[in-house]
Amino acid sequence: MKLDFKRIIEKWIPQNTKVLDLGCGDGDLLEHLIDSKNVNGFGIEIDISKANEVLDWVPKYSNLNTIIDSAWVWYNSNTYRGLSNAK
Repeated sequence: MKLDFKRIIEKWIPQNTKVLDLGCGDGDLLEHLIDSKNVNGFGIEIDISKANEVLDWVPKYSNLNTIIDSAWVWYNSNTYRGLSNAK
């Protein structure tokens, strides 16, 4: 993602907040927000083929709503402790 777009989006995000990035691709924007805004970030790539390519894995669920629901539950659980790097 171009740096100009990252800076525009960065202005909308409060410091030290949670960010759920749907359609995160390779996590470039989320990594930028972690570095610049100290966000607690989690990315979900909604294009299964991109997720498989970037992460080299196959998701447990194939239904997008189920994937998002399960990710959101995990994100809000005590199990989730945050990411130090989006990639």
